[in-house]
Amino acid sequence: MIKKEWRTIVAVALSGVLWICAFPKIGLWPLVFVALVPLLFVLDGRSQKQVFWLTFATTFFAHTGLVYWLVYTINHYGHIPLPAAILIFVLMLIILSAIRGFFFAVPYALCRGRAPAYLLVPVLWVGADYFQALFLGGFPWEFFGYAPYRFLPLVQAADILGVWLLTMAFVFVNASIYEALRPHGRGLKRFGGLIASVLLIALLLAYGQSRLRQVEGLMAESTKVRVAVVQGNIPQDVKWSREYRRVSVERYGNLSAAAAAEGAELIVWPETAVPKFQDIAKPLYRPIAKAARLIDRYLLIGLPTKRFEGEEEIHHNSACIITPEGKVLGWYHKNRLVPFGEFIPFKKVLKKLVDSIAQATGDFDSGHDLKVLEHPRLGKIAVIICYEAIYPNLCRKLTRQGVRLLVNITNDAWFGNTSAPHQHLSMAAVRAVESRLYMARAANTGISSFVEPTGRIVYESGLYELEYEVNDVGLVQVDTTYERVGDVLPLSCLAFSIVSLLVIILRRFIIKRL
Repeated sequence: MIKKEWRTIVAVALSGVLWICAFPKIGLWPLVFVALVPLLFVLDGRSQKQVFWLTFATTFFAHTGLVYWLVYTINHYGHIPLPAAILIFVLMLIILSAIRGFFFAVPYALCRGRAPAYLLVPVLWVGADYFQALFLGGFPWEFFGYAPYRFLPLVQAADILGVWLLTMAFVFVNASIYEALRPHGRGLKRFGGLIASVLLIALLLAYGQSRLRQVEGLMAESTKVRVAVVQGNIPQDVKWSREYRRVSVERYGNLSAAAAAEGAELIVWPETAVPKFQDIAKPLYRPIAKAARLIDRYLLIGLPTKRFEGEEEIHHNSACIITPEGKVLGWYHKNRLVPFGEFIPFKKVLKKLVDSIAQATGDFDSGHDLKVLEHPRLGKIAVIICYEAIYPNLCRKLTRQGVRLLVNITNDAWFGNTSAPHQHLSMAAVRAVESRLYMARAANTGISSFVEPTGRIVYESGLYELEYEVNDVGLVQVDTTYERVGDVLPLSCLAFSIVSLLVIILRRFIIKRL
């Protein structure tokens, strides 16, 4: 008995370690093909309750290694005491692990034996992922489909059904390996999934190579516009100080002038590059307007804004395009805000923490309109601010409006020198594949980049370095299947999980009482 439990603990830990190592910074992405195999083995013959807790433990362990940086962010920049920061982190991990337990483990325990694991596990896993992306605003961080973001042939299928299709394919391989290695069953039932996995990966690679050639051809024929991203490397500790405000504008202005000299027609500044609340009903902050006139180029900048509804002051994390004359062409207000970074969830419950956090990070309100900005040469531009880059459907809704360029502005200084900036980039790069658009990405402290519609990262800045880069951006516009159908795949998977849970509830609490 003790020996069996030790094997269980080792298997759970092994799945967690493989899961962690598949993503940046480590980035051994082929591990996504086997990360779940140890877990699936220890779920064999277990009760529903045991399946839930084993899945819970694996998910908790894996996310501890993936998003450990949240403790640093909440403590160091949120000015929350370390014990409280750890408590918030643990509560978040409990929620993520419980989601995986309820929407994957419990239905799996009900349905196993009725169908091979390779038919059940991928559907239930993606359903749990999708609920994680929706619950309380969602936290769709580093799903399996993101792992091979640098191996271009394998990620091209994201333009069919999004990152969800890639996740389902990789989990299918896990379940097929498990089924083939089990000592039960034989013939096609045992090895059918493994054969199908080989064919599936071959099909994805063949599609990827074909799609790469096609998209690269469109890129070569497209109209080119020079775009620049500037990375001011403003330390987060001093970023919001009043005396540093003009230093920030001058630094970005100098970098932009150098980019303009290299022919940039649009220059992108990061999220909250100018740490001053701009009243959108009043003229633009004078130093910014002056910088735009001196540079004589269109600027796309991030800055916090405020407006008034009656006597109430509403704050937004915003982006705007400024003309060479210093006039604002349009605003976009961030829709998806970062919990404990930009807004305080459950304010009444966490009332004692609100004041200290808000002083350090700001208490923002979500925007409600998915507006696109426009540039005379580039046309429509979809701006996604920081955290929004991890939401496939939000980006899809923006890019469906005839967009020609995807711009991601972010301030990853919150993450420090951790794996988070690398993870953030991996997810942003897949958005370019889903939409088949160029992406210009400006980050305050890095990682700034240019991403082609193929997902190829053609420029990648260093972390905590003062940099700018000018690149030719092609005005490619491809109508992808994912843009047309959206999240139909994960929504169907979640529906299956919910139906399975309802069956369990009916059996336990209704039928037994009749």
